[in-house]
Amino acid sequence: MIFDNSFKAKFSKMVIDNVLDNNIEYIESVIELAEKFEIDVKVAAKCLSKPIIEKIQKEAQEINLMSPTTKLPF
Repeated sequence: MIFDNSFKAKFSKMVIDNVLDNNIEYIESVIELAEKFEIDVKVAAKCLSKPIIEKIQKEAQEINLMSPTTKLPF
């Protein structure tokens, strides 16, 4: 399944709107929308903007689904 840039931008906006409207986490929003559009979560992840991906990574680190990034000592 191939999505054009227009769909990717709309999908990212829907994720943000869903987070704001329903007071949920970004991870949950992506899963809900993937189910709504009947697409695999891995495919949905390829439609996300970089800022959303960064927010999801932060959420995952906070709930220990992902190890924190190593920080350089300088």
